[in-house]
Amino acid sequence: MVDVSLGLAFIAGLLSFISPCVLPLVPAYIGYMGGRMTRTVALQTIGGDKVRADEQGLARANMLLHGLSFVSGFTVIFVFIGLATTAFVSVLGSATSIATDIIARLGGLLIIVFGLHFMGVLPKLFMALRARPAVLASPLFTLVVAVIVAALLLWGFVDPTFALPALAAFGLWLVMGGAFSKPNFWPSVLDQIESVFYGDTRPSVQVSGREGLGGSFLMGVVFSAGWTPCIGPIYGAVLTLAANTGDVGRAAPLLAAYSLGLGVPFIITALLLDRAQGVLRRLQRHMHKVELVSGGLLILIGVLVASGQLTRITQTLGNNFADFSFRVEACGVGFFKGEIAFNQIGSCMGGTLTPIALNQGAGGTLNAQTTRLEYVFYLEDAQVVAVELRNAPAGFAPELTLLNAQGEVIADSGTPTLIDGRGLALENLALDQGRQYRLLISQPSESPEASFRVRIIPQPSR
Repeated sequence: MVDVSLGLAFIAGLLSFISPCVLPLVPAYIGYMGGRMTRTVALQTIGGDKVRADEQGLARANMLLHGLSFVSGFTVIFVFIGLATTAFVSVLGSATSIATDIIARLGGLLIIVFGLHFMGVLPKLFMALRARPAVLASPLFTLVVAVIVAALLLWGFVDPTFALPALAAFGLWLVMGGAFSKPNFWPSVLDQIESVFYGDTRPSVQVSGREGLGGSFLMGVVFSAGWTPCIGPIYGAVLTLAANTGDVGRAAPLLAAYSLGLGVPFIITALLLDRAQGVLRRLQRHMHKVELVSGGLLILIGVLVASGQLTRITQTLGNNFADFSFRVEACGVGFFKGEIAFNQIGSCMGGTLTPIALNQGAGGTLNAQTTRLEYVFYLEDAQVVAVELRNAPAGFAPELTLLNAQGEVIADSGTPTLIDGRGLALENLALDQGRQYRLLISQPSESPEASFRVRIIPQPSR
């Protein structure tokens, strides 16, 4: 397993931002943060108010706070899911999957509500309802609302068993609150909802936008629950640590560091979005159209999250671009660790060079177009190692050559003996510490295509 430090986990998370399976999170995040920013700018420009420089600075700081809140929510669920699906899998079983489904479904509905909020649909709806007090006071209206909410709760909680407490609490609230008997019940509820969504319309908050940090945290929770991360060498090593050793005390900080590294680009994106506020202020005449677009994007994202399509998209991208995602992390971490040089990054990303560590496996495919693959590894301590081949096809007869960083041959092999596609190709290699080594694996172009895995394993010194 890769020896993972907090710094390496952070760097791996940072590099993972450009992997394909993270791609669906970016428009989702921009949709939410952009909608929030558009709403703030729209409030600032009501009546032609000019925004002072100190208020602009405060608004920029609060945009950063919203980004941090999003990343915090993202991190909490990311760490929980990572640990729950590995170290605690025997205890929790499928409960983790159900929990994430519940968060995604209910959270997706909440995102849709936020989209309607940013579009300005909710105040118009509330105004229309207030214009019909007889409707609000009717028991039939309460019954219709109760049926709709009950249906959403049953669907949102996946299993009726989990929905029963929520249904009971909702029913008790309706009865005890006087929904069927008090004429002012629903107007009061509308007032409370408006105070949550539109409390920032006060002049003292028009520029600062300090409200809603809890909403940004919650959005991070929802997006994380509806997302499937790519499994790279570092992230995979941390999950293996949690699963094989149960060392949650060590795995949790590593997962948190990985998640925070992944969150840095999101925070930078929030600051870049802040720069667009000036452009939006110059588009005051079209501000409502901008609000409609940003809110519509958020509604679309909410539908994708609630229906589970966002998870399916990330899984599909992760599977289709698994090799690319792996190489982004492996090559980047290999460079930061000094395992590969700057001029080797292109070969690494191109698939002809792969950094691996002691006890770490890596895949490879040789065919008529790719007749040679190169692996590099770095030993911090002096080791006696062997090169092991696994999952190789019948008749696979490669040539293996081990070189030092200067290109000098240290060892080479004839045709290795493989039993059921597995065997040692090079053995008892006494290597010095603090050195980089290159392993070349090749076969003639006329040989059939062969996919395999290679691993550098320690051996007892003799």
